[in-house]
Amino acid sequence: MKRLEQAGSVVRKRNPADERQVKVSLTVRGRALHAETRTLADALYGKAGMSVETLADLNTRIKALRDAFRGA
Repeated sequence: MKRLEQAGSVVRKRNPADERQVKVSLTVRGRALHAETRTLADALYGKAGMSVETLADLNTRIKALRDAFRGA
C-alpha cells in the first residue's frame, strides 16, 4: 500500500470518527492504471481462448496440484 501511495496511485485518509479505520481511494493516476491493467487482463483472456470461468477453474486445479506436491 505504501508503494502505491508513494507512486501516486492511491491516497489514504483516516476516518475522523474512528481513527482505527483508514479509507483508501484511487487517484486519477490509479484509475488510469486500473483501466490499463483491465485492458491487459481482457487481452490475456482473449489470447487464452477460454472463458473466465474455465480459466478460474484451471487456476483452482493447478493450485490443488501444487498443494498436493507440497504435501508429498
